Amino acid sequence: MVGLTGSSDFRNAYKEFRAMPYPDRPKSGKLQDLGSDLLGIDYQIAGYAGQVDNGDLSASDIPDLDEHAREVKNLLSEFASVRTETDQERQLKEKFHAYVATLDRMMVELQRLAAG
Repeated sequence: MVGLTGSSDFRNAYKEFRAMPYPDRPKSGKLQDLGSDLLGIDYQIAGYAGQVDNGDLSASDIPDLDEHAREVKNLLSEFASVRTETDQERQLKEKFHAYVATLDRMMVELQRLAAG
């Protein structure tokens, strides 16, 4: 089992991330494109984060952690800049932005653990 010294911030961020529902899939447009990008990143990171939380993997052993963190930050910025035309799109954009912000917080904590 891998030690998680100083991991309470990560555990809190991971718990918050796990509790966050994944937003509904957009029907078309930029939100749909970004949602697809998020799915790929989310899938990889959630798996690694779960292993870190279980103590089966050290954060420093996550492949390409810094690159994944940059991708999440870029998505956060891209979701923030999407223009919406309807109230429904605006609400979905806000849900995606909140989800990615929670993922970003967890990534920051994973990077802190990795830096040890």
